[in-house]
Amino acid sequence: YVDIKLAQPIEPAALIGLFNGNAPEGVRMLEGKMLEQGTKSAMALVTHSEYRLSVVLPYGSFPETEKQSDPLKKNAVLIKTLSRKLDAFMDQEEIPVVKFNKKTNVAKNLNVRPLVLNCEIHPASDREAALLGSETEGAVIFSCLVKSGSTDNIKPELVAEAFGKFLGCGLTVRRIHRLELYKQTREGLTDLFDNRYLSIKG
Repeated sequence: YVDIKLAQPIEPAALIGLFNGNAPEGVRMLEGKMLEQGTKSAMALVTHSEYRLSVVLPYGSFPETEKQSDPLKKNAVLIKTLSRKLDAFMDQEEIPVVKFNKKTNVAKNLNVRPLVLNCEIHPASDREAALLGSETEGAVIFSCLVKSGSTDNIKPELVAEAFGKFLGCGLTVRRIHRLELYKQTREGLTDLFDNRYLSIKG
């Protein structure tokens, strides 16, 4: 999302055509709408973010997987084990993390459980598993919905690392993909174009 202030009004479709006709390869404007004067900026509206993290974990920390010799079955057991443990992780009243402030050069111990609305474990695609995993490490997808407004926000990698500590093993985040930004409405969470709604409220 980006806010663009223009010298004179122009219809979104025309602006998209102008932008895409001059943008570098790989950069495209997908959608747009005209905002009234005084409307909050996109970043001022954002209250939550949805992320998809590619992570790897050592099979050796999960005895259940050692019984499997087939890589696909081993990873399936890992997914099932992690999903069960993630439920216990999210049932906690506190999720402690250490958050470092670059401006003040001070580290703070925080309970981020109120900032985490949802977490899930998913299988990595065959391509992702081949790129990220190995014979000793399983590749999985850790997805999460977290608060990310101007007052309450948490980096998704801190949540994933906290889960790794909960498991008692080394969890390594290899890639982070932000899927969507949301704003809070009376109906729940919606993207900034009001196209996609989430039933989770927070």
